[in-house]
Amino acid sequence: QTKLTWLEALPLTLMSVWSSVNKTTRFTPFELQTGRPFPGPATKLPLTADLTDSLDSRSYYNLLHSLVSQFSLQVEADRTTTDAPSPQPGT
Repeated sequence: QTKLTWLEALPLTLMSVWSSVNKTTRFTPFELQTGRPFPGPATKLPLTADLTDSLDSRSYYNLLHSLVSQFSLQVEADRTTTDAPSPQPGT
């Protein structure tokens, strides 16, 4: 229906999952893992209303895709810096 490949749709799907509020916990998976709100459209990104109002759907998708890609790079960079071996007891 969207004519996106699964690879193109994956960032949007992940964003949807990570920003969905759980009815029981009232938190998103992102909030539970990071302790802060998901940095997405619901958190009022630093885009002016004029900019978002003037974007057509494809431009908005491209902007959103770029945001999710940048976020993914930040997460990956954080993982590589925190993947140091854990200290073992008695060493």
